[in-house]
Amino acid sequence: ILHSFPTRRSSDLWGRRRWALASRGAFGFAALGCYYWTLGRLPLAEATMIQQSSPIWGAVLAYAVLGEVVGRGTAVALALGFVGVALVAQPSGHGASAIAIAVAIAGALMSAAALVTVRQLAATEHPLVIVFYFPLVALPAALAWAAPQLVWPTAREWALLVGVGAATQAAQVCMTYGVAREPAARAMAVGYLQVAFA
Repeated sequence: ILHSFPTRRSSDLWGRRRWALASRGAFGFAALGCYYWTLGRLPLAEATMIQQSSPIWGAVLAYAVLGEVVGRGTAVALALGFVGVALVAQPSGHGASAIAIAVAIAGALMSAAALVTVRQLAATEHPLVIVFYFPLVALPAALAWAAPQLVWPTAREWALLVGVGAATQAAQVCMTYGVAREPAARAMAVGYLQVAFA
């Protein structure tokens, strides 16, 4: 992967379509922000399963924005996923507030928008440039959000944070390469495997 990273011009690192790259970072940050916010306000299973509805929204957005047609097998997988989300999450239960449910759904929509943007950018941008823009946008936004209640991590927590960061970066690179090469709906449907792994 790294041998193909653009190095000929410094401008290559910044990409060609910078506004679209920045919007990918903003969508990703918004998705994570919504998800983390709902984790404190909804039961874990409900918050996670609503977030996992993003492949369904992604298929709809990919059709609307990219004109990608969803195949029969992928459509069945997405429909079953939606039924599974509705059965497990039961967003009308648990006394959950309508605002928390709306924020959870907004997070799923933002995740879908981020992945469809990745798919759209893949035609002109190197995958590592697309990945680079996520922390470029998310880090300053996260620091601004966390600053008022920042707690300095211990040495062990720093090690855990570095491990999580490395795993997340590797996952972003793999996801970006996959979404660049497969139709968005199919690539996003594979994301349901993370529920089983979790």
